[in-house]
Amino acid sequence: FARYRLLDRGGGLGRVIIRRNGAAIEGVRTVDSADPKQRTETVVLPLDPVRNEIRFATESQTAAIQSRGDDDLIVEAKSSAADTAPDPVTAGVQLFVVAIGVSEYQQAEFRLANAANDARAVAELLRQPTPPVYERAEVELLLDRDATIPNITAALRKVAAKSRPQDIAVIFLSGHGEAVDGKYFFAPVDFATRHPELLAKANGASEHEILDELFRQDGLGEAELLPIVEKIQGALLLVLDTCFSGTLTDSPVEWKARNEVVTYTVGRKTGRFILAGARNLALDSNGEKEGTAGKDHGLFTTTLLEGLDGGADLEHKGRINVLYLMTFTDNRMREESRKLNLDQEPAYYFNGNKFVEIRAVAAKH
Repeated sequence: FARYRLLDRGGGLGRVIIRRNGAAIEGVRTVDSADPKQRTETVVLPLDPVRNEIRFATESQTAAIQSRGDDDLIVEAKSSAADTAPDPVTAGVQLFVVAIGVSEYQQAEFRLANAANDARAVAELLRQPTPPVYERAEVELLLDRDATIPNITAALRKVAAKSRPQDIAVIFLSGHGEAVDGKYFFAPVDFATRHPELLAKANGASEHEILDELFRQDGLGEAELLPIVEKIQGALLLVLDTCFSGTLTDSPVEWKARNEVVTYTVGRKTGRFILAGARNLALDSNGEKEGTAGKDHGLFTTTLLEGLDGGADLEHKGRINVLYLMTFTDNRMREESRKLNLDQEPAYYFNGNKFVEIRAVAAKH
């Protein structure tokens, strides 16, 4: 555990941001004492069995100002012998998967062709244990009508309650998403159903503004999503297979730029691995063109599945790590996009150890 005291230097007493090996992580906090000018807290934080660089940063009460990285308090910590002793019940790495896919939006104009199929395929591929990378997998699949905000957050909280620092988590979101006010929002299945008067106005010059407001009101945003993500222990890969709102007329340059903004902002705030593929909305809505590898899947997920199934084993050692998965997905998507006369490529964010393993596969010879 750690105990620290915060002193108000004019910005109000905000929270302490804790990062373990680069990832924003939340422990169990207790406020020991507090007054308007100072606060003393104790936090109990699970430790990684191998390495623990703990960084403490601060932010103002409104979260508008964060301390500089050069001012972080850095602590190197070691697990005790009791922490690292193998337990026959809990020994071995576990994979947690939460896969969400929404094709059948209740609001018909937002429906997609392949999002639910994409989430189902990712869940089924990762469901099978691949020792020695992970001994067992626990998978939560939420498709279409089940992909409500309460169900999504409950599934993520379940992972946060069970995961350990040595475990792996994969969160896969497929459907509509958007960056609004510099923050990411995902559209649940009932997106825009409570505001028909707003949706009716979404045309022409006002389309972007109205859709942004709908995401603010109905989307699953960072305010709900990121605090849960911070509680998930272990290595975490967040995959965003996102269509940006309903803007069929947007140019590839525009949706690529928004994809990069989402990837960077979510990655920077969480310190986790982010892989995002800006789904070509017009192509998805009409089904895949002939020549795209993968029936009933978007181009991004087709490539991701190919990588997870062995394509990203770039050293032919029977192991797929985060770096090689992202490298394979990037190269393969660029190649397939050129064949289809598209300009679709993923964006990704790395932090910490890029060689974290995700799966084991049959080694190529």
